[in-house]
Amino acid sequence: MVLAEIVELARRTQEDVRRISSPGATFSLADEFGYVQRLLTASGTAVRTSLPPHFRLEGAVADCLRSVLQEAVGNVLEHSRAGFWEIELRTGVDHIRLTVRNDGVAAGSVPPRPPATGGRGTGLAGLKGQVVALGGTLCAGPEEREFSVAAVLPLD
Repeated sequence: MVLAEIVELARRTQEDVRRISSPGATFSLADEFGYVQRLLTASGTAVRTSLPPHFRLEGAVADCLRSVLQEAVGNVLEHSRAGFWEIELRTGVDHIRLTVRNDGVAAGSVPPRPPATGGRGTGLAGLKGQVVALGGTLCAGPEEREFSVAAVLPLD
């Protein structure tokens, strides 16, 4: 049973890599949620994701939220050792909110990994600029016994 699960995870990962690396590759925010859930599960962490049913979002707001999700997950995988993740997407009348929480800063957790050398991106500061440019807000930091990244963007 375990071997079959590993083979299936490897097959899905290979499909994801092919899809992501193909020229002009684009995929939905829901697809990104699925990919992140598989990635985090494969890394040995518990994950709970929540997004509205039949959810479709395209354009600059979707691109921005994908970037926020990727950065939040990438930062913790690179700099921390979270054991639990909660990723939630909620829509309001005129806004959408993405919240990514993990226990990577919880008291008594495994000490964080040392920072990697040769940074690749602009990180949370760059993301904040993207979010603000679209009329939204980005908050990131410790919250009680967790680390949280939350982006709120207006819906046109």
